[in-house]
Amino acid sequence: MENTEIFKNLISKVIDEKWCTKFYCTTCGAMPFRKALQKISRLELIAGLRELDEYLVTYDRGMFLYIIDELSNLPLGTDLLPELLGTPAGNQLQKIINYETARIKKSNDLEKFNSIESIADRKIDRKNRRLLATEPHRTKKYSNTEIIKSLINKLDSTSDSQLLEDIDTHVPDKLKISFGGIYYKRISTYCRNNELTINELTLLKKFALLTGGFWLKILNSYNKTNITIS
Repeated sequence: MENTEIFKNLISKVIDEKWCTKFYCTTCGAMPFRKALQKISRLELIAGLRELDEYLVTYDRGMFLYIIDELSNLPLGTDLLPELLGTPAGNQLQKIINYETARIKKSNDLEKFNSIESIADRKIDRKNRRLLATEPHRTKKYSNTEIIKSLINKLDSTSDSQLLEDIDTHVPDKLKISFGGIYYKRISTYCRNNELTINELTLLKKFALLTGGFWLKILNSYNKTNITIS
């Protein structure tokens, strides 16, 4: 059985005298502690670690990591797990390995996430999702555009005196606001040069009440007596 007294005395001295055990200390590098560890044999260090209770194992993370670093041939100390199996030191080492493994994975994932390729892929994905989300609207807009084009072809051949009646008959209410703009100049000219029939005035009021916009502008221009819509 290995003698662990030298190891235990070193741990007590480090704690009592408050030696620096900050891992990767940029001031002193914790050299006094690390040099003292190097004077103890590997077998004695392993035996000493196996005898540490949970309190001492978790008391100073830097101190524990320096001991592992001195003993291990691998970055995370995974080669020491079999020798420390079933001890507080082994349990603590496993927790550290799990934490560092998760941290490295997260760092790698973040690096991958921020890569040029990943950014480009996300842009394409966002574009595809936007296209998918707006597809019903674009389909409806395209459908309305086709209907408007068809109606324009029909109404362009309609006489000015028949235009209001044909708009009322053939144009759906939801599209009437568009036709107020499309035929604004034509209808406003007709209203300016002619006295509207009761039916024409009724239709003009109907469109103005329904949509406002250009229809209301045409009506207000015609109603030089400023009669309000009722």
